[in-house]
Amino acid sequence: MSVVEWTEGQLAGAVSEPVSLRDALRTIGVTSLASIILVATLFPLYWTVNTSFKPAAETQTYPPTFFPEDFTAAPYIELLTGQGLSVLMNSAIISVGATVIALIIGVPAGYAYARNPGKVGGRHLAFWILSLRMFPPIAPILPLFFMFRQLGMIDTYPVMMVLYLTFNVPLVVWLMRSFFQDVPQVVEEAAIIDGYSRIEAFFKVSLPLVSPGLVTTTLLVWIFTWNEFQFALVFTRNAAQTYPVIIPSLVGGHATLWNQVAALSIIAMIPIIIISILMQKRLIRGLTLGAVKG
Repeated sequence: MSVVEWTEGQLAGAVSEPVSLRDALRTIGVTSLASIILVATLFPLYWTVNTSFKPAAETQTYPPTFFPEDFTAAPYIELLTGQGLSVLMNSAIISVGATVIALIIGVPAGYAYARNPGKVGGRHLAFWILSLRMFPPIAPILPLFFMFRQLGMIDTYPVMMVLYLTFNVPLVVWLMRSFFQDVPQVVEEAAIIDGYSRIEAFFKVSLPLVSPGLVTTTLLVWIFTWNEFQFALVFTRNAAQTYPVIIPSLVGGHATLWNQVAALSIIAMIPIIIISILMQKRLIRGLTLGAVKG
């Protein structure tokens, strides 16, 4: 039998197989539901991109235009040549600094809780640390504001980085504790027998094994800091102002610059998308690390 005859036979067999009405309706229903969810998920992103390339007058038209009639990059130019560039730089400096400090503090703490929970504050201390992440951010703002105002640190990079540690460090400790618990302790013991110190075993054995989890934790902490609004609104003025704070300033009493709001949103999304794509493999491994127990 030739390849062509075999292929035709396979197709004929597939076509001749009876398909029940129930299976057909199920396939159509699942496909339709997935399509609706996909459109509902992507439409806001499409509309943001669409609005960002419109002049201000066109964003107010009714009915709205689904494609820019007068395509323009003016909203991006106005942002990047004005206040937008400085606030994006502030956001980058503060978010990177706060993330690095949170990792320096939280990763060793998570390792300590994973290996010696009884000697580091007891077995329940890790949960109490995590409970700080559940604390409403509005609650400590007033006392922290008065304290930092007395110190003359309002509207500075250091104070914003310290403020973000309040909620970032508990997240790092909890996540890294779970990742380190998935690393068999016998691996470190074998390294110590080979002549490594405990610190060398941590840096050369345990930390490389949890690197996917470390990447995931870093990305989550950075995103939370990059998009944070409440602390930035209260503790910044001009010098350390981040990009979420200026979005309300684009909404005026007489006119709302929706095109600049959309353009700033797109610019703010670009670093997250790029980093997520570049770290995709490690991010997926980090999210699934420890999901299957042997």
